[in-house]
Amino acid sequence: MKLIRILHFTAAATFFFAAAVAQTPQSFDKVRAMASADAPVAVENDLIIEGIVIGDCDSKNMELNVNVSQSQVDLTPNDKTSYIQSADGRYGFRLKFASVEDNELHRYGKVKINLRGTKIVRENDPERYTIDGLTAENIVDAVKGDASAVVPKQKFIGELTDEDVYTFITLKEVEFVIKDGSYTNIWEPYCIKSELHPDNEKDPKYYKVTSRMDGWASLVRDSRNDAIYMPVNTLCQWRRTGKRIPQGQVALSGIVVHTEMRRYGGNMGRYSIRPVDGNDIVADKKAKSPYKVLIGWFLENNTDASLDFEYMGTKTGIENKKEVRGDRILPDVGRGFMWTTSNSYIMVTNDFNALDTYQRGAVYKGALFFNAPTPDWYTFDAAGKANGVNSFLIEFSTAKIKGTDMALCFDFGAGNQDANGSWNYPAEWKVECSYDGVHWTLLKDSATGSDKTVLRPVPFWPKVVEGSGNPKPLPTGYDCGMGLQQHMYALPQSMFGRDKVLIAISPASTKLSQIRANPEKDVIMDNKVVNKNIKQQTIIRFGSIYVCYK
Repeated sequence: MKLIRILHFTAAATFFFAAAVAQTPQSFDKVRAMASADAPVAVENDLIIEGIVIGDCDSKNMELNVNVSQSQVDLTPNDKTSYIQSADGRYGFRLKFASVEDNELHRYGKVKINLRGTKIVRENDPERYTIDGLTAENIVDAVKGDASAVVPKQKFIGELTDEDVYTFITLKEVEFVIKDGSYTNIWEPYCIKSELHPDNEKDPKYYKVTSRMDGWASLVRDSRNDAIYMPVNTLCQWRRTGKRIPQGQVALSGIVVHTEMRRYGGNMGRYSIRPVDGNDIVADKKAKSPYKVLIGWFLENNTDASLDFEYMGTKTGIENKKEVRGDRILPDVGRGFMWTTSNSYIMVTNDFNALDTYQRGAVYKGALFFNAPTPDWYTFDAAGKANGVNSFLIEFSTAKIKGTDMALCFDFGAGNQDANGSWNYPAEWKVECSYDGVHWTLLKDSATGSDKTVLRPVPFWPKVVEGSGNPKPLPTGYDCGMGLQQHMYALPQSMFGRDKVLIAISPASTKLSQIRANPEKDVIMDNKVVNKNIKQQTIIRFGSIYVCYK
């Protein structure tokens, strides 16, 4: 009998021990180690994790909302997404709920989650982990908390690692690269309808909002000359409030993510940072930018939209008129020139950096506008094959300045908000610099690390496109941008102390951007390359373009 009692006791102990283990929270690194890069791992038994909620079910900036058609966006990805991190802040998980109603996690709460019935998804480049298929029943316990529950983590952009993905970080000594306008300098009628837009048709400022696109980004750089994108969804009410974007350094906090944004050219870099709300961007009025503008074009400074040229002098009223080409534009700040060897007409046009939404986000006569036949961006051999490119060029001197870092910063976009001017233009672009015009150095985008960028057109509405061969209206594609893409390129130290420095922005390939009958398909097609008989125009606008140093 004693033996039997021992056996029964041992079996019972084993049962209770197993139950206790099942309810014991497992470390984040142990759960991460369970995941495979080859396929999601299904969790079939009880598996508890415990962490701090750094997302928020009420935030509209948790995840990129994607198009399901050329005129409709699925808004549930954002509302079904949250994030938690370990108590020490080292690791984080993205949480994907099965439905919007299942996601009731509020920021700063301490939460205990049973992963049974979910899948652990590992993705690489960067390495990151998602718990997919959560329901409300997976939430074992949730306790309300406050900001003190989140372990402070402060880093420079260049110090970010894959372990930081899906954790909450404050970036050190950062500022916005494009300082005009708001956190989303976009054409407002295409974004998701919200309280930001007039809703009364009798309002003189009323305009129709089509809700056909979502998500844009601002570019941020730090005092070490590194850059990162800050994605913001258009349902965020704090993105465009009538206040100018911070002009100096800010304390920018948010969740480190990896997001490919097709409308922005696809590649957004290894890491991006998503603020949970507008309070995560704290301006320091005393912390000014450490960078000085050496040369720059900021059309907002010219209230009458005038441009000063080297030989033709001041030109006003040149919007949409083919008056100027073959001359060099004088800068608003500094000394030097900007011109193009493409023989483009130079005009002024709208930018999208209004402080509020009432003018549809547009600033009248706020951007430089270049218009040339697409073949003019290339040179051709006797057989008609492209054998070279033409460029935008910037010339300036660094002979009298000293510093440690220098960068080219700009925002640009293609097209003229009309589908006819938004295709058959060079799709891929590159940036180079030189001190003699002979030896050129290919530069890499500071946020993405790529030596080329894909240029997107500003929004256009569906229409029958001239020369496309398609008698039906072609749609607004998934590749169509919402505004101007922001970029920064660090120049090498060797560019300091030079009598003349040249920067060239040029087509990086002969591939042309198309408009596809199926908006899901990529606009870059390997067989669609330039030839000298193409009739379409290439239209490019720059909102701001400048060189700075420290």
